[in-house]
Amino acid sequence: MILREGINIRGLNTAATLWCAAAVGTLAGSGMYAIAVLGTVAIVGANTLLRPVSRLVNRRGSASPDVRMTDDSVEYYLEARTNDKSEPRIRALVLQAVNRPEFTLRSIKSSAGKHSLVNVNAALTASSNVDPSSLERAVHRISLDPKVQAVRWWAADPEE
Repeated sequence: MILREGINIRGLNTAATLWCAAAVGTLAGSGMYAIAVLGTVAIVGANTLLRPVSRLVNRRGSASPDVRMTDDSVEYYLEARTNDKSEPRIRALVLQAVNRPEFTLRSIKSSAGKHSLVNVNAALTASSNVDPSSLERAVHRISLDPKVQAVRWWAADPEE
């Protein structure tokens, strides 16, 4: 089963392995035993050898949504305001603007405001030594879109 949780996707490796197992079964059922054995070895080898890579990727993207500040990271928030018809477009623009190696996107959500306006909010974490001018560039890029009425960013208050 492939599950999507916000921008995170889980179960791709399991789903791919099941499809490969079905292919190996089809090969074996067709009498192509040598190719089925080679396929089995390739699948087991790929799952075994690539497991450390998978753990590294999962560890990098596993920032807990409940963490506000740690000793070596800072949480930032970015908010863009637009009309309700432009929300998908501005949401994609925010995702594109904050997709930088120094930031980890923890969440993105939209909430209704007054007068058919929508606030698109993104929560990011970054190392404490990251220069926040990257966020300024992201805000500038987002503000250039004519459908954006307001955009801002701020660092989380450690007292929250």
